[in-house]
Amino acid sequence: MKIEIQHVKKNYNDFEAVHDLSFSVEDGELMAFLGPSGCGKTTLLRMIAGLIPVTSGKILFDGRDVTTLPVQKRNTAMVFQNYALFPNMTVSENVAFGLKIRKLNKKEREKKVKAILEKVHLLEYYDRRIQELSGGQRQRVALARALVLEPDILLFDEPLSNLDQKLRVSMRQIIRQLQKEYKITCLYVTHDQEEAMSISDSIAVMDLGVIQQIDTPQNLYFHPKNAFVSDFIGKTNLFYLSKQKGDGFITFLEKQISVPAEAIDRGQVIISIRPENIRIQKLAFGIEARVRYREVLGLITRYHIETTDNKEILVDMISNEENEIYQDGEKIELVFDEGAINVFID
Repeated sequence: MKIEIQHVKKNYNDFEAVHDLSFSVEDGELMAFLGPSGCGKTTLLRMIAGLIPVTSGKILFDGRDVTTLPVQKRNTAMVFQNYALFPNMTVSENVAFGLKIRKLNKKEREKKVKAILEKVHLLEYYDRRIQELSGGQRQRVALARALVLEPDILLFDEPLSNLDQKLRVSMRQIIRQLQKEYKITCLYVTHDQEEAMSISDSIAVMDLGVIQQIDTPQNLYFHPKNAFVSDFIGKTNLFYLSKQKGDGFITFLEKQISVPAEAIDRGQVIISIRPENIRIQKLAFGIEARVRYREVLGLITRYHIETTDNKEILVDMISNEENEIYQDGEKIELVFDEGAINVFID
């Protein structure tokens, strides 16, 4: 089912939680809403679900205006961070609850419940009490309870936040696999960028109630539209640099970098370069700098570098025996490709 958001706003008295948003989610697409706490992503999700009213604007499902439609008539289902399961019921009773509300007969309920529990690898827990399950198992019950209703749209509100790292990776694989199998439109709220990047067809990066960019995970990382997106998605080095007005270039680490045409008459631009796009080598005739300290992070070694003009730069290098290890305080030089730099207007 296609979702269209048209100029949707949400105000709480004088506070604008969501500001004039317009975008669409295609049928069968999984879009993540990613951003810091308080950016409006959960508020937006709850308006789409019908849990809170919009202040203005429209929400359309396959062209049908559902803006004022009550939640029970939207055929959506939601998976919550805290599972929202009934502790006094068994696994099967929790999964069957929505079907029972819909007055599906017992035989059909049991058939559907067993089928969905098999999909989430919990059929053997059919009669188990919720208190006897791990966090990952409880979240799979919550997912099964949502999917068994065959919703047109499946909504996730920080569903994996209470799980440890290994379980989060396992659960997001299950969610993605089932989403593709059922070809269901999904909206997925998270503050975890790795989670959003790994699970989504597209990501809406939000800040202060505004969508900063909607794009594929790859484009968000390599082609961010502004400094906020560049800084929020992955690690980056950001520099706010002054320039001469009317000049089409700026000097960065002894190289001339071209700036966007619209920035020529402005006095400041922002340079962004990812840590993996800078290399360290022995000091010869390049850009001199000094290793402040290094962190071994498994696959990569992260170097904290200080330049001669007191800029601090992160450099990520693959941790292997072929790459030389540079010591704290060692003088080195930096090498980078101008094509790896993103330039933004302040």
